[in-house]
Amino acid sequence: MAFITTHTVRFAEIDAAGIAFFSRIYEWSHFAYEEALASVGLPLMELLESSEVMMPLVHSEADYKAPCRLGDELSIEVVIVSSTQRSVTWRFTFTGQDGDLRGVVRFVCVPVSRDFKPVKGMPEGWVKLFEEAGLYG
Repeated sequence: MAFITTHTVRFAEIDAAGIAFFSRIYEWSHFAYEEALASVGLPLMELLESSEVMMPLVHSEADYKAPCRLGDELSIEVVIVSSTQRSVTWRFTFTGQDGDLRGVVRFVCVPVSRDFKPVKGMPEGWVKLFEEAGLYG
């Protein structure tokens, strides 16, 4: 089971051709990431303020499959596809209300201390929360 949220494409998010500007899919992915973290009890703001471990983004990629247009209601599925001692890879799958795949985004994050020194893997408490929520895909 993955975390799933939705987003409706708004007028301010489209270009003159009526298609969502390419970078919007990254914004929507980050919104979904924040919602997924909050859903397991790890609100991003709280993590940024008090966690000893941070997970900065070091790589991202997007595969665009079909345009996102004004009014489209997108379903965004969030899963962790890989978790090692060195990195965590998140996948965001965008599907339109018609069931068509619109795009897939991947974020690779690395666990570091507050002074940006590498640490080995995510905190065990986080792993347990993600497992219980079914976020591993």
